[in-house]
Amino acid sequence: MKALPWYANYPAHWRADIGYQSATPLTKLFWRDAVDLIWEAQADGRLLINGRVPTAAMLASVMGASLEAVEAAMREVIEIGLADQDPDGAIVSRRMRRDMQKRACDQANGRRGGNPDLILSLIHISQ
Repeated sequence: MKALPWYANYPAHWRADIGYQSATPLTKLFWRDAVDLIWEAQADGRLLINGRVPTAAMLASVMGASLEAVEAAMREVIEIGLADQDPDGAIVSRRMRRDMQKRACDQANGRRGGNPDLILSLIHISQ
């Protein structure tokens, strides 16, 4: 699936996330880059590169960081509860997963004509 050109990235969401606020500065930078990669992967909130779970070395290369820094950040995002990890080792953004699921649901509703309650209300108003 082709990635959409944007996603909702509100500063207030980052500021309100206690996990993100408690992270080290390096982990915050890692997580911001990781969220962008997760969005580009369009893989249900999972951090993938070319459809595969990336190694720390791959992420270090992509992010322009040292291997040690990326390994530490990967551990920290899981330890502080900023992200989950799938059984196959992929880092998962719960928020991105929820946002993608909501978008899919909204698209399905749109294909069916939108909110049926709203359409019924408009019919009653016009009568």
